[in-house]
Amino acid sequence: MHAAAQRVRTLLDGHSLEREGQPTRPLEPSDVAVVCPHVNQASAIRALLSDVPEVIVGTANQLQGAERPAIVALHPLIGHRGVGPFAMELGRACVLLSRHSAHLTLVTDHEAIKAVVAASPTGTPGAAEHLHLLQALAELSEV
Repeated sequence: MHAAAQRVRTLLDGHSLEREGQPTRPLEPSDVAVVCPHVNQASAIRALLSDVPEVIVGTANQLQGAERPAIVALHPLIGHRGVGPFAMELGRACVLLSRHSAHLTLVTDHEAIKAVVAASPTGTPGAAEHLHLLQALAELSEV
């Protein structure tokens, strides 16, 4: 939660929004949202960002259909010790990863998530896809 809140502050501290055909302008709190898989995570981040109430913070379900230029998203498996079909549902990952129009920061803990996926029963739908997502993210972060 602290990493997500800090990333929001970093984005608001000097980053700009560029849109085709429009002048560049500073990123404003109303341009940013934080998307979390769990209500308690959203509540904690909302408290950490209480001094910037214009930043929208909510769960994937609460923000479904919403879009902001900049999104800070928590990986859908962060905070799980074990997973069931609901947590592994790939639609949840899609909602978390598709709420932005210009910038996405994905907060993740690769090792913890790999351990959660590895502990899931063999054949759990979505498990292989979550591991592919982690691998792709690791490769992107190396670029």
